[in-house]
Amino acid sequence: MVGRIILIATLMIGLIMPTVEARETFGVVDIVSRIDESMTNLDGDELNMFHSVTDVLIADLSPIVDVIDLTGEVTAARLDELILQLNQGNCSELADAHCDYIIYGFLMNFNRSKGDRIAGKSEAVTADVSIRVVDARTGVCVFIAKSRGIAVARGVRVGPMLRIGSFEFSEEQLIDALEEAAHGLAAQLRENI
Repeated sequence: MVGRIILIATLMIGLIMPTVEARETFGVVDIVSRIDESMTNLDGDELNMFHSVTDVLIADLSPIVDVIDLTGEVTAARLDELILQLNQGNCSELADAHCDYIIYGFLMNFNRSKGDRIAGKSEAVTADVSIRVVDARTGVCVFIAKSRGIAVARGVRVGPMLRIGSFEFSEEQLIDALEEAAHGLAAQLRENI
């Protein structure tokens, strides 16, 4: 009798309690540059710029899926090789990462427009980034997205002779453009997950 009561109570609690759905896990690898054929000639600061895309994707996607940074699994010198393998549908390099999908991508275009100090026009940076999402088990590409980020130098002309900030290119602009593009990519992913 007591056993039946416990069984019924357990079943009722199971019906009342919401079921916990398993969340999909996405692994993110830093983007590589399609402009520069090799990532091996980039120094640490430039690689950190590309990592800003990974950071934004992780932050923007974390509320709806589990996201892990896979960049630490690969050295910068081997990043190009890994991307080539992923493009060919080979995910074996990241088999131990325990993720359902792998996100990787490319800096497709980087453009700087020249400013004019006399006219008070700032330099602008445009970065076009594309990503691919592959199924980690099969290597099949399941999603492709592109986004553009634009950042303008932070110079402000106050009067005919006075200006505040810089009108010239800075690495912060590239990071800002990459992050803006990454937010656009994350929004597209959220809509399609």
